[in-house]
Amino acid sequence: GGGAGGKRLPVNVCLVIDRSGSMLETTPSGLTRWTALTRAMERVLPVVDRDLWMGLLQYPEPPLASTAACVVTPSVPLPPRAFNTTPMLTAVRATQPVGGTPTFDALSAAARYFANNPQPTRVRGRYIVLATDGQANFCVTCNPLCDLNADATLFVQQIRDAAQIDGIRTFVIGVPGSEGFRAVLSQLADDLAG
Repeated sequence: GGGAGGKRLPVNVCLVIDRSGSMLETTPSGLTRWTALTRAMERVLPVVDRDLWMGLLQYPEPPLASTAACVVTPSVPLPPRAFNTTPMLTAVRATQPVGGTPTFDALSAAARYFANNPQPTRVRGRYIVLATDGQANFCVTCNPLCDLNADATLFVQQIRDAAQIDGIRTFVIGVPGSEGFRAVLSQLADDLAG
């Protein structure tokens, strides 16, 4: 990519991080899934701090996680901006995984954030990076009483439509434990990548 005078323009990235209770399960290496994800972020984010405008959405939403099962009014607590690694890592280190896995609502929140906040002229693209360890256990709008497979199909279509309109590309990082949900995660990544 380039810009005026050949200067590289940054990209705008919203990290959507699963901090549900299952992230406390242990990986084959002996670390919890949460610790493994946190350590990976500690290695990667400082390297890309200069080139990416990054923001963070953890789900279920931290203020609600101890009293509610899922995201009810999701938000992006750290809007994407340059040199955001330190506050993002501070937020992640202060997080304790708890609660359910409302992946669909979390991704919808990230897509809405980008849809409602036009891309700055000095940014060359918008991306959602989802990191999760597995199956969503709430449908869209946090409904626990539903057909998750049917809802996943509907959700993928809705997010694909929004992505085509707003030009958002999405990448999915499957944390250990996500193997059973791989088909849906792959479809989300393929469809959202446009």
